[in-house]
Amino acid sequence: MRSNFPRRTDKAKSRIVAFLAVFSVAQQTIFVSPVQSTNVQLTKKKSQLPFEYIPYISDVHSAGVSAEATQLAQQLKITDSLVELSKLKKARLADKNSLSREELDRYRDLREDVTETIEQTRLEVDFAQAELAREIAVHDELLAAYTADRNRKVNLSNAWGYRTNGVLWAAAEGLTIPTYAQPKYSISSGIVGIIAGLAPSAFSLYALRQDSGARFERKPHPNMLSKIFNYHVTPELEYPESVWTWLNSQAPAGPKVTRLEFMIDWWQKDGNIRYLSTKPSHSQLDLLTATVQDELTIQLISDRLAMLRTVEATILGMNRPLLELMMVVRGTKTIGSAQ
Repeated sequence: MRSNFPRRTDKAKSRIVAFLAVFSVAQQTIFVSPVQSTNVQLTKKKSQLPFEYIPYISDVHSAGVSAEATQLAQQLKITDSLVELSKLKKARLADKNSLSREELDRYRDLREDVTETIEQTRLEVDFAQAELAREIAVHDELLAAYTADRNRKVNLSNAWGYRTNGVLWAAAEGLTIPTYAQPKYSISSGIVGIIAGLAPSAFSLYALRQDSGARFERKPHPNMLSKIFNYHVTPELEYPESVWTWLNSQAPAGPKVTRLEFMIDWWQKDGNIRYLSTKPSHSQLDLLTATVQDELTIQLISDRLAMLRTVEATILGMNRPLLELMMVVRGTKTIGSAQ
């Protein structure tokens, strides 16, 4: 019996060593590679920060309007009205009695018409922003809920890892105490020690798997990215004409592409947005536009949030040249041949 004991122990040790080797390789293959891949993506992303955008050239302190305001006036078809209004305003400020009754009536009509156009355009910006703000609020709530669920699972897994590690190692060390009198306890001590090492590792690996969060399924609910990617839209997702024209026009300064093309190109280059590749597939666009929501993840919600906020920021940029146009109405700026 005694002569066979070391042989069995050696065989058991060999099996344990082999199992640990396989477990270690599996751990590196399954869990370490994605982390390394993510680090590579983040390293590439550092050279692209901060977010690139088309520069604004509006200036509230200049005497004349900027090229950006001139472009918007042309899109709203009020350039001629603003030029005429600016001339009448200038003449009226120079001499209140210099304008005839017909010219005064013309001045009032132009001022009212241009002011209404500018105010409607500003409200159209608010119209688009209202839906964008609602979708951003919904996605913020989803992101908070899914992140909290992910963190709860990770914390629970880590807690069980700490518990099993302490209890099992205490049991393993406790079994080693009587080994001088009862050598057979060393086998139990070794087995418990192995479990004490594997159990916390298993919980840690599970926690790593939960890092990206779970996958959820929700009812389809298309968002404001739908029209950008040529999907069918409902009235609540429709962009007002002035806003859509602004997005599909090329800015006077910056890259020679439309504002919409610039946004899409940036999204495709952005390493943080992983659901939009340089050649996006139909399934990617389905998920981003929320036409399909069968695997909603934290990363997908984060991508949608980043894209929706970019659209909102670009649309809100219309308010800068709109202010310049209103300054023309008030006579503090001039436009076109009136400059």
